[in-house]
Amino acid sequence: MHDLCSATIRLLTLLAVTIPTWAKGDMVLIEIMGGNLPSTVKITDPKIDDFNIWAGPGVNGVALEQAEGFIINWKAGAALQPRAEVEHYQVAFYAGCRSVSNDPKCLAEKPHLAYIVQYDYDRKSEQGFVYLPRVEEQWGGLNGRSIYRGGIEGRWFHATDAWRGFVEPILAKATSVLSPR
Repeated sequence: MHDLCSATIRLLTLLAVTIPTWAKGDMVLIEIMGGNLPSTVKITDPKIDDFNIWAGPGVNGVALEQAEGFIINWKAGAALQPRAEVEHYQVAFYAGCRSVSNDPKCLAEKPHLAYIVQYDYDRKSEQGFVYLPRVEEQWGGLNGRSIYRGGIEGRWFHATDAWRGFVEPILAKATSVLSPR
């Protein structure tokens, strides 16, 4: 009886974690604030779906070592906290329905804030770092409701090359408004 009860609890936990991730939607907006930006940068390019928050540890039982996706280089493991002199950004990910041609409800749906991380960029080393807040920290509760990553929250990680290659030209263009080159 105990084994049946344990198996049922594990199954319900798995369903509770995975089913919501199927229904979360596409990444439809990324907002970046902070650093030297004169205002919030809003990115709606369909390429942002490549940085889906529902990829990586915590998705369908994937462990850190086998994880791929999102904006973090999971396989590199945790990183040291970046130097204080680096650029500090807050990155907000919004989920919603990008387009379903036969569903007018989809196109009327408003995006919802799904996940927030800190992104630091070190121009000297050309390295990006991502901080996942703990549940008790600002934005950690929101993130935990979207996806719990199995206790790796509260750590710094290296950003992926794909994320840096995508976001750094956007940030450079946005900051060039302040200091023409």
